[in-house]
Amino acid sequence: AHVGQVRAATPQEALDKAVREFADDAWVWWVVPTSAILVSRDEDAPAWFEPARDKLYRDQSFYKTEGLIRRIRAASERDASKP
Repeated sequence: AHVGQVRAATPQEALDKAVREFADDAWVWWVVPTSAILVSRDEDAPAWFEPARDKLYRDQSFYKTEGLIRRIRAASERDASKP
């Protein structure tokens, strides 16, 4: 999710500002000039997302990692409950 933007004279300055301002909210940083960002129109959203509703591969059960994730969560919960 997008957490913010900064204005800076150089890419390094932008990164430094972003890390200071959004360190608690982000794990990945993208430093790009504003001119490289294309913003879609609200009325285009259905064309982008409606076709995905019938795609099975978007369902989590399609992936083999579901059981692994459950085991990891269960182990984490067990560890958290230990004194």
